Amino acid sequence: MKNVSLAILFAALSLTGMGQYKKAGFFSKKGRTIGIGTTSFIMGDGKGAPVGFYYEGSRESTERRIFTYGNIAVIPGYKFSFQTTGVSYDQTSEKNITVSGKTTMHFLYQFNVGYFLLKQGGGEERKFRPFVSAGFNVLLGGRLKEETYEDGYEINKDTGGQSFSTGLRGGAGCIYDLSQKFSLKLDGGYTYQVNIYPSDVQGYQTYSLFTSHASVSLGIRYSIFSE
Repeated sequence: MKNVSLAILFAALSLTGMGQYKKAGFFSKKGRTIGIGTTSFIMGDGKGAPVGFYYEGSRESTERRIFTYGNIAVIPGYKFSFQTTGVSYDQTSEKNITVSGKTTMHFLYQFNVGYFLLKQGGGEERKFRPFVSAGFNVLLGGRLKEETYEDGYEINKDTGGQSFSTGLRGGAGCIYDLSQKFSLKLDGGYTYQVNIYPSDVQGYQTYSLFTSHASVSLGIRYSIFSE
């Protein structure tokens, strides 16, 4: 519940900021866009590159370079594997142990501010619109589902349990307008992820299930613009 409450707070602050832009007349034309797509989270370290699905909403102007977008990503449970050492229960032997398992479904909230590299508006119609972006994420849910390793040993690295996980992201991408309503969006970047565990597990070796990662997203968008 603590994680969800913090995530809701972040979302509220983001939406408040977007509202302030509107009040200040930041957008000369309202731009509302919704979209769906897929994202590959390239984490490595035994987790590979799980593929998730997202629903996105954004605000942008046909005459401004700055725009904002946020999404909820759903990542189906994925497999993981890592190496550690283990000591036998009778304390007579130590050996390398392979731990493998699977996670539950993960839910991720992401918010970004983008900047179009080419000038918007001015009577020019651009179908190809490259951009750079920066933002943050909050992991709303996801945990260990199951794990296995050799019986008779106590391992020296534990799979991370409940934690608060958030990250800072930088990226770049492009939007290609297929028509006035539909467009394709390609977005890639890198996220530095931090996992904060309860005080009773700090100091132990921990294998986190959602970590820093590169990501690549591809989706389709539907836009509604009004004066």
